[in-house]
Amino acid sequence: MGPAPADLTLAKATPAKLAHANRMYDRVMSDRERVTEIAHRHLPSWDGHGPLSFVAAVDCAALAAVPLDIRLPAAGTLMFFYFDGQYDNGETTVGYWDPRTSAGARTLYVDPGEPARPRACPDGIAPYKRVELAVQPVVTFPGFEHPDLQAAFKAPGGNLRAFLSHPVNDDAFVEALAGRTAEPRHRVGGYADPVQGPVEWEVAIAALGNPDPRDLQVAAEQARWTLLAQIDTDGRAGMMWGDYGALYWLARRADLAAGRFTDTSSTWQCS
Repeated sequence: MGPAPADLTLAKATPAKLAHANRMYDRVMSDRERVTEIAHRHLPSWDGHGPLSFVAAVDCAALAAVPLDIRLPAAGTLMFFYFDGQYDNGETTVGYWDPRTSAGARTLYVDPGEPARPRACPDGIAPYKRVELAVQPVVTFPGFEHPDLQAAFKAPGGNLRAFLSHPVNDDAFVEALAGRTAEPRHRVGGYADPVQGPVEWEVAIAALGNPDPRDLQVAAEQARWTLLAQIDTDGRAGMMWGDYGALYWLARRADLAAGRFTDTSSTWQCS
């Protein structure tokens, strides 16, 4: 963590930004067309609704050189799927506010030794355009609503107005930090770049079955989750999440430490 104005010591300097690839970087991510080369059992479907669209795949070996703030396998592939409305013409929306829709987003890990073969895109789904991305270390930071920032800079017993006047919440400072990372803001690990508020809070609400947001267990559950991957709106890939929003996949820290990807959660936000 390097020095920053107002002593912003919460910045995470080691998440990986996934930028549009060029010859300088290793390829780490691909679109739906390349990930058809997977075993049949890795084409997930949502019971009663239909097949999920492939969104992204991450080559874990290509990330090994980046000292991530989360633990990932040294090799293998992480794949991210989402029920994006293509199959039912937008009739069903996957959202944290309705825990019954949680099966509409999946994270799958494929061991490097597992056999794979090309697969056709499921009927009713058009693949996103192929875009290869590459890894770059990047600094991320929490927004003013995130508990980490409030725990570090909000005075005990202080009110929100006083906290918002702290230099870490100064508009010019926040804009300067955001300007250090170009769009689209795809990333693995670190703090999410939310559009509307902490994504950890949203997946905590879903995990607890949509309780009263004021319930104390919500904050405890929120602290267990961390960002796994963020996939932004990307014109080159033909991806638009709502109105220029982003998809977020999160995992409990304990599951990541154990190499478990079956219980990840997902949310999305847009302006």
